[in-house]
Amino acid sequence: MVAAIIFTVSVVAFAQFGLYYWRATISGIAAQTISERIRVAAGITHAGISAQDFRNIIILKDLSPDLRGPNGSFAAIRAYYAVVEKVGSIVPAMASWANAEMATCSRYVAVLMDQHLERNMACAAQVRSWANAEMATCSRYVAVLMDQHLERNMACAAQVRGI
Repeated sequence: MVAAIIFTVSVVAFAQFGLYYWRATISGIAAQTISERIRVAAGITHAGISAQDFRNIIILKDLSPDLRGPNGSFAAIRAYYAVVEKVGSIVPAMASWANAEMATCSRYVAVLMDQHLERNMACAAQVRSWANAEMATCSRYVAVLMDQHLERNMACAAQVRGI
């Protein structure tokens, strides 16, 4: 019986540590700057990102292609946001805490989306660079073929004149 109690206390303590670590990671990422690009893309017009912007940013995530990098569905942060939102609506005394937590979730998702869009833009730039290099190679190839074609035509014309 004592072993079961110690095991239960250990599991609860480990889960609590994991939750605190996860929240600290989210807070650290949410503290990073968010570009104007993500604000415009998500339709955020006010200075700060608030709890109400979460769904707009998630919609933006669902609409953006994933050209490179992990394409997470944000399932954990969506679930956390939903739980905190429900707690805030059920317990009025926790409404301000819930609003602050939901705003942190919104900033977290906005930072990750900003990084996602940055990776997509870098990938698109690489594709453009590759396409330009390929086009230049094709242009040189076509120029060589045209030179060879003109040389053959000129040789043929010289043979015709010589007849």
